[in-house]
Amino acid sequence: MITPDPLLPVSGGIGSSKPVKEKKGDLFARALVFEKGETRVAIVSIDNLGWPAALGDKSRALIKGIPPQNVLIGVSHTHSAPDAYGFPDETGYVSANLKYLNWCIQQVADAVNEALKNLKPASLKIAVGEAKGKIAYNYYAPDLYDPRCGVIQALDLPGKPIATLVNYAIHPEIIGSGRAFSAPIFADHYTKELRQPEEEWPFL
Repeated sequence: MITPDPLLPVSGGIGSSKPVKEKKGDLFARALVFEKGETRVAIVSIDNLGWPAALGDKSRALIKGIPPQNVLIGVSHTHSAPDAYGFPDETGYVSANLKYLNWCIQQVADAVNEALKNLKPASLKIAVGEAKGKIAYNYYAPDLYDPRCGVIQALDLPGKPIATLVNYAIHPEIIGSGRAFSAPIFADHYTKELRQPEEEWPFL
C-alpha cells in the first residue's frame, strides 16, 4: 500500500497539486512475477498519474533475482494521487514530497520481492478483446483511441486465480485533482467487482 499518511496534495498533471480532504480507497503498488526456466519478469502497477524512470530505477536496484531490464513498471494513471514528477506551479514551487516518494521506491521493491518469495507453479490464460463504447475516449483527441483490452490470468494447479493482469489504455477524465480526494481509480474497483468473496488475488 502506498497511501500517504497524512494525505498529501494530489496532482492532475496540469498546474499545481491540490489539497485533499478525504480518500476514496487506498493507493497500491501491485506486482506480478513470471518465471520460465532461467528467465524472470516482473510487472508492476502503481496507483499514480505517472512514474519517472529515475524512481523506477531506484526500485529496480533494490530487487534481487530479476535483471533491472526485466522489471516493467506502469501506472493506473489516476489523477488523484500525490505528485511524482515535481510539477511546478506558476511561482516555481514544487509540491512533490521526497520523503513519500522515497518510501514508495522501497514499497515497489518490496512488492516485487514478496512476489518472488511466493512463486508457485501456474498456468496462464490469455485473451484480447475490444472494449465497447467510449470508456477511454479523449474529447480533445477523438482519433487517439485504442479499443483493445488484453488480459492475462495466472491460475494455480487446482485452477484458482493467483493474479489477473489487464492492459487497457483508459484515460479517466471524470476524476481530477480538483475534486479534493485521493483515489486509486480502476484497479481497486475492478477487483471488488470481479473477485469472488472467497478469493484473494491481486488485480493489476
